[in-house]
Amino acid sequence: MPENKGMDCIGESLQSSQCFLENCSIDGRWAHWSSWTSCDVTCGTGRQLRTRRCTNPMPENKGKDCIGEILQSSQCLRGNCSTFRSAFSVKSPKTYVSINGIYKLTFSYTIYQYGNDFSISTGTNTCSKSGVYHFSVTLVKERSTPRVDWVTCHLYKNRRDLIYIRVDPTDVDTEDGHAAISQSIVTYLDVGDTVYLTRCSHPSTTMAYWSSFTGFLLYDNN
Repeated sequence: MPENKGMDCIGESLQSSQCFLENCSIDGRWAHWSSWTSCDVTCGTGRQLRTRRCTNPMPENKGKDCIGEILQSSQCLRGNCSTFRSAFSVKSPKTYVSINGIYKLTFSYTIYQYGNDFSISTGTNTCSKSGVYHFSVTLVKERSTPRVDWVTCHLYKNRRDLIYIRVDPTDVDTEDGHAAISQSIVTYLDVGDTVYLTRCSHPSTTMAYWSSFTGFLLYDNN
């Protein structure tokens, strides 16, 4: 160090230099939970979900990942499920008569009925609960003299054709005896829609006792 009025040192007494080892690590943190999803059922008890992501911030440079659940579930309730049921099955064609200007096939015998949608007197199913329905028709050709060559019928929904049913055997032995065919369809009905059999061969001379008409609700809109 300077002494006896000696001059002090000239120049910098401190120098710095940039150095780099590695990027600092950043630990991850959870972002906010998402909104709950919609309940996965339309009635009864179901489940809904929500998620979150490790992005606030994301882990970097060997930082620690978030600890905890990425997905949560919660029970949800959508009210009591409907117990509404509608079903019918009838057989033995009775008459083919005009009802409110529409000719319809009616039946003599009820095999099964739940609810009041089907009227055996008019041969008509009138929907009281909107939903998806299944209908099936079995036509059995009568064995009679003179011989019955074929039997036909149409299943209608609100004056529109749904399916065409025809029993028309080609061999002589079957033409002289009984023959049968069944067809079915799944269709959506709104309240008030009607389903019935029309444009049919006359039941008293062409259709056997075992001919039948069946329908039931698969599931409603609840």
